Amino acid sequence: MRKWMVALMVVLTIGLAGGVFWIMTTSDHEGPEIIFDKDKNDRYEEGMDNSELLEDVKATDEKDGDVSDTLTVESVYPKDNGKEVVVIFVAKDSHNNVTKAELRFHLF
Repeated sequence: MRKWMVALMVVLTIGLAGGVFWIMTTSDHEGPEIIFDKDKNDRYEEGMDNSELLEDVKATDEKDGDVSDTLTVESVYPKDNGKEVVVIFVAKDSHNNVTKAELRFHLF
């Protein structure tokens, strides 16, 4: 009777370990990639709308494809030198993986 229970416990342990391994290898843990247009005008003017900042920015995910519709501007803050502004962009995929990227603009 004890040998049977030990064998059952070993089989269950192996099955659970295999299940955890399968879940970890097949699930999506990578956030989307935020891509900035290289020809983007790098000038920032006071009061620019977020839609203007998002014009030439795209987000793609390996599994979900284009996720540019999830792009948002998280924050805009000036740098210490007073000549630059840093804009933080955020995108997420269908598995709620989040990516943040920053872009520096010249302040005008």
